[in-house]
Amino acid sequence: MTPNRAAANPSSITAGAGLLACGAIAGPLFTLGWAIEGATRTFYSALRHPVSSLELGDFGWTQVANFIVAGLLTLAFAIGLRLRCSPSAAPRGGRCSSGHTRSVCSARGSSSQTR
Repeated sequence: MTPNRAAANPSSITAGAGLLACGAIAGPLFTLGWAIEGATRTFYSALRHPVSSLELGDFGWTQVANFIVAGLLTLAFAIGLRLRCSPSAAPRGGRCSSGHTRSVCSARGSSSQTR
């Protein structure tokens, strides 16, 4: 039986809990960010336009920041999963896909559109 790494290092328990909390707030914070930004745009309709279209215009930087913050929070969540889970407790693919998804989201937020 493989011992849990978090049990061997008590300081990683506190760090891991904080990183897992980042994952819990990433989704609601992202949703709140685009909902507020979309509500302030005159011609934006969430049913017709993608969230990424909020990057266009004078206040597009707020949506870019929203993408980056959500991406970094979920990347922190993936690191927290890595710290808290033993190799046999959870499949590695789940942790990797969580980190990959938000690192792509962060990269998307840092790229500029040329429209």
